[in-house]
Amino acid sequence: MCLYNKIIKNPIGISLSNHSDNYPTPINLSYFWGFGSLAGIALAIQLFTGIFFSNALYAWNFFGVY
Repeated sequence: MCLYNKIIKNPIGISLSNHSDNYPTPINLSYFWGFGSLAGIALAIQLFTGIFFSNALYAWNFFGVY
């Protein structure tokens, strides 16, 4: 008997199988969508931290700390 069949016959295995790989997804969803969303998040983080650090540097220069 295959290990996969042993896991699937287990109630916990059935639950994990139902919640891991049986989600209905559109056919045009690809790895490019995942890469694009991660790239967008990285860009947003870079913009936020860049604005934050530029303002912090301006404040340090204003008070003569830096």
